[in-house]
Amino acid sequence: MNYLSKIVKAMMTVARVLAQLCLTGTVLCTLLQVFTRYVLHNAIPWTEQMTRFFFIWAVSLGIPLSFYEGGSFKFDILIKKLGDKVNRLTDVIVWIACLGFSGYYFYWGLKLTLKAGAKVTTGIQIPYYFLYGAQVVCAFLLFVVLLDSTIRQIKERRKARLGGEEGTPCC
Repeated sequence: MNYLSKIVKAMMTVARVLAQLCLTGTVLCTLLQVFTRYVLHNAIPWTEQMTRFFFIWAVSLGIPLSFYEGGSFKFDILIKKLGDKVNRLTDVIVWIACLGFSGYYFYWGLKLTLKAGAKVTTGIQIPYYFLYGAQVVCAFLLFVVLLDSTIRQIKERRKARLGGEEGTPCC
């Protein structure tokens, strides 16, 4: 395992814990909102906004986690009809497109976050850059995960093509 893979593994461990905490926060805030609104007939105003914030962060951390765990989607019927060479080519094209998208997403997410500045939300007085920063974190983690995965795939294919140990000729 190379250094990038070790760093990505550590980052995804932290992202997983944070995503779980955010999902827990989403559920707890929603339950609190429902309880206070329908049982006590006196809704707490900040729970709705916190639910939104927790949910946005959970999704933003979950996207790179999904790619890290191999959860990207493919059309199985189409893939089974194509040959191995076409499958490898489409994999490369998809990974390059995803890397490009994550870079693009990072740039515009950062631009939006910086533009939001220190403006605060009306309800709970949390700066908007905390909310918009989820996009930047998502894009950065996604880029690093995709880069690591691409490097590992290239090494595995090179190793398979060479017939075993890297650098050892097959014949």
